[in-house]
Amino acid sequence: MGAAVQVDVDAAGLVERFRVRFEKRLPEARKQLTRELARDVLHTTIHFNPVATARSRASWVASLTKLGWAPPPGWQGWQARIQAIREGRRQSDFTLTHNKDATTIEATSDVDYVTYLEYGTRHMAPFAMIRRSFRHTAQVIGHNIRLAERLK
Repeated sequence: MGAAVQVDVDAAGLVERFRVRFEKRLPEARKQLTRELARDVLHTTIHFNPVATARSRASWVASLTKLGWAPPPGWQGWQARIQAIREGRRQSDFTLTHNKDATTIEATSDVDYVTYLEYGTRHMAPFAMIRRSFRHTAQVIGHNIRLAERLK
């Protein structure tokens, strides 16, 4: 007397179920990840942005709040001018585009001197707050990937 076990796997059906499940979840997961990365970049841009009147920082804070995140505590600095903050908020542009294939977030500061802060002039060294923010966020992502690989 013997015993037999037979297992049939419909590989094509299994793969199709995973594909359908993945296609449904991926766009929303990508959107959330993009929002979190944009939050991190904007937070560090605000942090690295020098502050006198808070006009330039206010333009970045406006994008951050349009994204649904709260600004970091003390972002205005200690010399902030209310009128400058209002102007900075108006000089901000923010777009979030999302579909099943891509998610794009654009935050722009139209404060007239923001390019001088970023790139400097012959009389002023650059603060490079945007470039430093992207570099910082990329380093954090790389660190987290390396950490996750060690946990395998």
